[in-house]
Amino acid sequence: MNLHAVILAGGSGTRFWPLSRGGRPKQFLRLLDERTLLRTTADRLRGLVPPERLWVVTHERFAAETARELPELPPAQLLAEPEGRDTAAAIAWAALELERRDGAAVMAVLPADHAISQEGAFRTSLRLAAEAADAEPKHLLTFGITPTRPATGYGYIRRGALLRRRLGRGLFRARAFREKPDVATARRYVRSGAYYWNSGMFVWRVGAFLGALARWMPRLNQALRRGLGSSNALRREYRGIRKISVDRGVLEKEPCVLVLEAGFAWDDVGIWAALRRLEQADKNGNHHRGKLVAKDTSGLVVHADGNAVVAALGVRDLIIVHVDRATLVCPVDRAEEVKKLVSLLQKRGLEDPV
Repeated sequence: MNLHAVILAGGSGTRFWPLSRGGRPKQFLRLLDERTLLRTTADRLRGLVPPERLWVVTHERFAAETARELPELPPAQLLAEPEGRDTAAAIAWAALELERRDGAAVMAVLPADHAISQEGAFRTSLRLAAEAADAEPKHLLTFGITPTRPATGYGYIRRGALLRRRLGRGLFRARAFREKPDVATARRYVRSGAYYWNSGMFVWRVGAFLGALARWMPRLNQALRRGLGSSNALRREYRGIRKISVDRGVLEKEPCVLVLEAGFAWDDVGIWAALRRLEQADKNGNHHRGKLVAKDTSGLVVHADGNAVVAALGVRDLIIVHVDRATLVCPVDRAEEVKKLVSLLQKRGLEDPV
């Protein structure tokens, strides 16, 4: 089995404003430890995927910083998109490059901004997924995360028939994909026990994915094939590519999709509020990095850079971030809306475009 890993590192991370800005996307942030999220994702693959089988897709403006973060990455395997076109285009380009090298390769697709603490369990699950993809060469496989709460910020997968179990992990047919639900629907999904969170991590034979791409997104498939091998041609083709996720463009339409129960704890670290799940609170129930002076407070998420001091009195469940002369204050339960705030800042000329 020839397993390659493709790390998707082109996101903007606008929900982490102001720490994440137009020129400093989320994959380069040090949110959980002293490593960037991108470096942590690559480190997670050690012992399973060597550097010569590692690929990264990012935006061309972040290519130099990506190369600095991952000096072991072969330069030809750093794919720098001229424009961001969501995950369908990024994954398709990587798959086409892999096809030219080894059409029988198994390809794992991993976003650069996930938190996975149980790295040994992750590698075991990835190995099982790769073996399943190799044994089911016409199928696409995704990791399903057993939900721990009725999250409305994630997509869900409804499982179908069980194919087999190995090492306690079930491999099922994927029956349906559901986009981000409202709270009542999410609660129903969790109670049913038949739904998983859609992790956005995929494993498949390169040929299986490219076959599905040709069926469901023929224009994208043809455009990228025309652009291969020439940066000018690729740039020209990218201008006409529709911005769409691989879930909507391919997986939701493809009948041959499997879901493997992930045997590890997972979080997509999508918003500031996620740090309440990932970092230990202080004795007052606040999560913070930097200098915080707090009295009669709880449930705060605070990030202050440098010598900045945040002082909080008599408040609950707030996000307070002070970085580079910019400050964010919002309720924890509205953290998903920070992206809308960034759009407003951009319209007023107060923030660089992503």
